[in-house]
Amino acid sequence: MVFFVSGITSKAAEEITENMVLQISEDTAIYEKPDENSNTTGTFNSGTPVIVREDAKNGWCKVSYQDTEGYVRTSGLKKIGDLKQIAAEFDAISDNMQLIFDSIVLREQEERRTRIWGVVIVILVIAIFGVGIISSIKSGKENNEK
Repeated sequence: MVFFVSGITSKAAEEITENMVLQISEDTAIYEKPDENSNTTGTFNSGTPVIVREDAKNGWCKVSYQDTEGYVRTSGLKKIGDLKQIAAEFDAISDNMQLIFDSIVLREQEERRTRIWGVVIVILVIAIFGVGIISSIKSGKENNEK
C-alpha cells in the first residue's frame, strides 16, 4: 500500500538517499533527532532547497541548508522539479552570460581602436603643424637670403 503525503509518497520516501537535493514543500520544523518529541532547532521555509545528509528512515530524513542541519519529516519534502527544465534554465543563463561577456569584449576592442585612432590623429596633427612650421622657417630663410 502506498500512502500519499504532501509531495512524496511513503514508498518514494524510502528512495530518498544521501546527497539528493530536495525542496521543502511547506514550512517544516527542524528537529535535533528523528523524533517529534526531540527539541526543534528552527524551521525551514517552504521552497527551501536542502541536501539530504543521510538516507531516509522511518519517515525521517537528515537534511542541511547553508549552516542549518537537522531532521525533518520526509512528508515535508518534494522534488525540486523536472531535471530537463532545470538544465534548460541553466543553459539559458549560460547563453545570457556568454552574450554579456561577448558584448564586454567587443566594447573593450572598440575602446582600444578608439584610443589607437586618437593617437594616430594626434601624431598626424603634430606632423602637419611640424611640416607647416618647417616650411615657414625655410621660406623665411629663403626670403631673408634674397
